[in-house]
Amino acid sequence: MKKRILCLMLLVLTVLAVSVLCLASCDEEPTSEYIRVTFKTGESVSDVQWPSDAFNASNYRAAKPEIPFGHTFEGWYSLDGMKYFDADGKKVPNLLIDRDILLVAQFTPKEFSFVFGSGDRTFADGTNEKRVAYTYGTLLPDFPAPVLADPSLELDGYFDANGTRYSNGTVPVAQHLTQSGYPALQSEIKLHAAYKTRTFTVTLDYNDGSSAPVTFTRAYGEKLGDLSAYGKDNGTQSIYAWSVDRYAENPPAATVTSDLRLYAVWRSYKTVGFVMPDGSLQAERVFDTGNRVPLPVLGFPGYKLVGWHLTNSLSGNRVESVHFGNMQDTYYGMWEETDYVINFACEGGLTFESIRYEYGQAVTLPTPELAGHTFYGWYTDDPEHTVLSLPVGTWGDLHLTAKLVPDTYTVLLNANGGTLSVNHKLIGYGSVFSLPVPTKEGYTF
Repeated sequence: MKKRILCLMLLVLTVLAVSVLCLASCDEEPTSEYIRVTFKTGESVSDVQWPSDAFNASNYRAAKPEIPFGHTFEGWYSLDGMKYFDADGKKVPNLLIDRDILLVAQFTPKEFSFVFGSGDRTFADGTNEKRVAYTYGTLLPDFPAPVLADPSLELDGYFDANGTRYSNGTVPVAQHLTQSGYPALQSEIKLHAAYKTRTFTVTLDYNDGSSAPVTFTRAYGEKLGDLSAYGKDNGTQSIYAWSVDRYAENPPAATVTSDLRLYAVWRSYKTVGFVMPDGSLQAERVFDTGNRVPLPVLGFPGYKLVGWHLTNSLSGNRVESVHFGNMQDTYYGMWEETDYVINFACEGGLTFESIRYEYGQAVTLPTPELAGHTFYGWYTDDPEHTVLSLPVGTWGDLHLTAKLVPDTYTVLLNANGGTLSVNHKLIGYGSVFSLPVPTKEGYTF
């Protein structure tokens, strides 16, 4: 009997325990379903797993991706183009995340402006500045070209404040801006034009079917110069001249204004001796021109050539030209002592009397004075080689030109709250220049 009572009590306790557990289970909140959201940026993938109500909570913030240079982050989008999180990581209202989903970062290229400054020149429309909108990552198009009235100059390129050159239509903007070291894409990039003297290539074609051409450069307006250093000799013929035509003798202009190809003109020659005032023999090549060959007009310090004779006695008529086949080996000069004259050329209405001098005489040259100019000396052909006095040993008639350079002044420009492509100009004395046009939002200049 006691054993039955004990079993009955155990059964009652078991039922009570099960009832308590059931009641406790019924009082618990139901658990939300876990959802996986995959955030993808390029090749980078990040999985985040949270309960769905966590993703949809107003205080949840999606992480920002690494933003490519030159772009703006727009937000996280599904593959069907729906935006779920904005650029700040906030959940877009009225869109619930109730399932596993892949979200992709969306970026757009930034818009910015190039501001081209032409310096002291203008563009075709008369302005000194042009503003052009560009999208990051596109190729640079043809840049606006300033009007260059001076044919000796050409546009060297456009440069930013860091000195980086920007080229037309060849290199992506992305590469330029990254190389320039911009920490972030600026909304406005100012470029200034730089100019350089035009240079041209001169090609000397030996026109003999074997020798390679020789090339060198000359600046616009620079003299072609003496080409004797490029002469050749094949034993019976030598280069007589250079021509712009291959099959005709057509001499080039003295100065270079374009690319130039010159062809060697070959002629037969003889080496002839000419007796000078001191009895020395000066050897000269005399070329067969197909007609009577003129004898050279030679000079000697302190003397003037009267003419050439066939004999040492200087008797008979003087010889000015002779047929190439009748050319003798030696000709004798009749000379007379002479002095020389110096003529001066100077701008600004300044004039100077000519000076006569003798060989070996020291000559002091005048010093011109012109308002707004600095005098750097006298020159014959090359303004870069000037003298202030005539060196002893100079001989021959001279035509000297004064090198007077206009003084340069700095003009400072104050935009008074506006913006300018340049804030100063270097102006030469007496020159005419155009002022840039400043801009200021909401104002008219």
